[in-house]
Amino acid sequence: MPQMKLASCLVALAFSVLFGFGVFFMARRLSLWVRFSCVFVSVLGAASGYLCFHLESHRQSLPYRRRAYLDHYSTLLAGAAMGALVVLAIYGLSLLYMKRRERSNQPLEPTTGRRDAQI
Repeated sequence: MPQMKLASCLVALAFSVLFGFGVFFMARRLSLWVRFSCVFVSVLGAASGYLCFHLESHRQSLPYRRRAYLDHYSTLLAGAAMGALVVLAIYGLSLLYMKRRERSNQPLEPTTGRRDAQI
């Protein structure tokens, strides 16, 4: 069971780094603040994964107080990373909604004077 926790910490660390820097370098059309926010999420996720890995690999040798601090800060960083991802997701959804709304509000063609308007 401890090996599974270590593996999940390493997977979280690797996934967050690959996601953040992958979006930063591959999504050139996004605005700069969105790209840097993804890098910020990756740094938070990497720090959380590292603290989780350190906590799980040295759990038996650490005093209770240090374990509590590591667990607290690991959870805090992971929550901040998830919160930043939620904000980015809401921003993306709002952009999609606004684009859809712009398309639906196209001005209508005037029908006065056209032959098919009398039919």
